[in-house]
Amino acid sequence: MSHPRELNPPIKMAPARKNSGANRRRFLQGLTATGSLLMLSAPGIAQGARPRLVVIGGGSGGSAFVGAIQAQTADQFDIIVVSAQRTYNAPFALNGVPQQKSGPCSTASIDLVSTFERRGVKVVVGRVERIDVDKKTIGLAGNDTPLSYDALIAAPGVALKWEAFGLEGTPDSTAIWTSGASCQDFLAMLQQVPTGGLFALVAPAGHNRCPPAVYERACRAARWFKDFNATAKILIVDEKDEYPMQAMFEEAYVDYYEDMIEWIPRDFHGGVQTIDLKSGRIQTESDVFETDVVNVIPPQKAHDFLTATGMAAEDGYCRIRTPSMQSAIAEDIYVIGDASAADEMSKSTVSAVVQARLAAVDIITRFSNSPPVDKVDLVDNCWTLVAPDDAISLGGVYSATGSEFASDERFMSTVGDQADMRKSNAEKAQKWPGSILQSLYGG
Repeated sequence: MSHPRELNPPIKMAPARKNSGANRRRFLQGLTATGSLLMLSAPGIAQGARPRLVVIGGGSGGSAFVGAIQAQTADQFDIIVVSAQRTYNAPFALNGVPQQKSGPCSTASIDLVSTFERRGVKVVVGRVERIDVDKKTIGLAGNDTPLSYDALIAAPGVALKWEAFGLEGTPDSTAIWTSGASCQDFLAMLQQVPTGGLFALVAPAGHNRCPPAVYERACRAARWFKDFNATAKILIVDEKDEYPMQAMFEEAYVDYYEDMIEWIPRDFHGGVQTIDLKSGRIQTESDVFETDVVNVIPPQKAHDFLTATGMAAEDGYCRIRTPSMQSAIAEDIYVIGDASAADEMSKSTVSAVVQARLAAVDIITRFSNSPPVDKVDLVDNCWTLVAPDDAISLGGVYSATGSEFASDERFMSTVGDQADMRKSNAEKAQKWPGSILQSLYGG
C-alpha cells in the first residue's frame, strides 16, 4: 500500500492568477459604484477603508482562513468572524470517551471571542438568517442592521436534516455531530444503556461530514462497553449498502469486539422511516428495531441561509469554482469546508483547512498588493481509531480540473496491515486533534 502522506500546517499557498490585476480592477470598479448601506454595512472599499472580509463560522475552515490571510497580509483587511456560538467544540474530537466509567471528557472547547480578539479579529456572536447577494450583506437573527462584506467566506459546517427521520427540531445533542455538542453527551448516551442493553447508531446516506466517523464511533462505544457493560450490543442501522474502509472496520469488529457490533445495510431494512428517541424504536420499511438508546446522525446539507440564495444543488451542498472556492453563482462569496460541494475531496477537517487557504490565495490576489504566494498542496488525510493501539488511515491527492476537484491518488490502510504500522497510525490519530487545534487556535 501507499503510506499516508503527512499534512503539516502551514500548507503552502498557490501562485497568483495571471489575470489577477484585471480581475481586481473590475472588482474594485464594481465596488466603487456600490452605495453605502447602514452603520455596519458600508463596504470597506467603497468607504476608502480596508476591504472587509466577513467569515461565517469560527471552526476549522474559518480559523484556517483567518490565519492564512493574516500570515500573508498583516493588517491589510478588516476581518469579522460571525459565529452562532461563542464556544467552539471541535467536532473531530467528539468521538472520544474517557477510559473510566464516568468523568469529564477531554472535549476541545475554544472561546472564539477571546481567541480571535487576541489576533485583532472582531467576533460577532449571532445566528445568520439570510444573505443578500446583490447588496452584499448578511442578516443576523434579532438584529435589524445588516452586516456588509466585500468578500464573504462561508464556513458554517453542515445543517442536519432531522425531517428525514421525522425528527424536525430535535436538539443537536441527540446527534452529537456539530460544534454545539461535546463528548460528554456521547458518554451520557453510553451510560444510559442498561446492562446487556442495545445501543443503536443510525448512519445517513449521501455525503456527510467525515464519512468513517460513524463507524469509528461504534468502535469507541464498543471499547467502553467492553470495560463497563460487557454484555451490551451495538446496532448500526445504515442508510447505505456500503461505507468507507468497510473491510477494515469489519475486521476490527471481529478482532476486538467479537459479536458486539452488528451492521444492518439499507438493502436489508429498506430504509429508515421514523425514529422514536424516547422509546428507542426505529421503524424501517421492512422491520422494527427496539433499542435502548439511539444516536442519530441525520442526513446533512448546507445551511438554509446558503441554500436560499440558490447556491446549493440538488444534493444540498453549494457548488463552487476551483481552485478559488468561490460560489458558482456569486464571485464575492467563498464556500469552504463541509458546506461546499468539493466533488471527490472528502468532507474532513484537513479538506476545510486546504480549501480555506485556497480561498485566502484568491482574496489576497484580488484585494491586496501582496506579492505572489506559493502553492497550496491539495492533500487530505485522516486517521481513525478502531482500537486504542490500532488506527486505519485514508487520504488523497487532488487536482482542480475545470470546475471540479478530482482525485489523482488515494491511499488508505488495508486488511492485514503490519501491527507496527497500525500502532503508528494510532499514535497519529491520538496526537492529531491537539496538533491541528494548536495550529488553528494557538492552543
